[in-house]
Amino acid sequence: MRPLLTRPLVVAVAVLGLGACDGVSEDTYAERVGEVCVDIEREVTQLQSTSAETPGEIAAVIDDVIRQSRDALRRVKEIERPDGDAGADADRFVKTLEREVEEVAIPALEALRDAVVRRDQEAAAEAGARLQQLESSESDRLARDLGAEACAG
Repeated sequence: MRPLLTRPLVVAVAVLGLGACDGVSEDTYAERVGEVCVDIEREVTQLQSTSAETPGEIAAVIDDVIRQSRDALRRVKEIERPDGDAGADADRFVKTLEREVEEVAIPALEALRDAVVRRDQEAAAEAGARLQQLESSESDRLARDLGAEACAG
């Protein structure tokens, strides 16, 4: 895969892959969120090892990232949150993550995919810059606050 595309894809998937859990304790929640982040990191590494060279192949990899991002968000939304203040923090995390996925990451990934297909380097760079915003996102801060360090930046 081209280096221009590798970093934005890693950032997007790592940030978007935050979380899944069924527990009600804050520690269990954080632990399981971290486990999912490790899973997402592994999936991204597998995607990076693909030999995508053509615009069509690269676009297919980006489509896989979009699919994984939506799946991760779905998993997060299905999580039973802890009670009390930790539950309120988890709710903020989920809502923030959903906003970042739907309003920043997915549109930027779609723009990147389209730019790759058109071989438009400028548009690809712009989409990559939008994805870079996710490196220090609000969901990172909230994940850190929840104790899910594996998911934060």
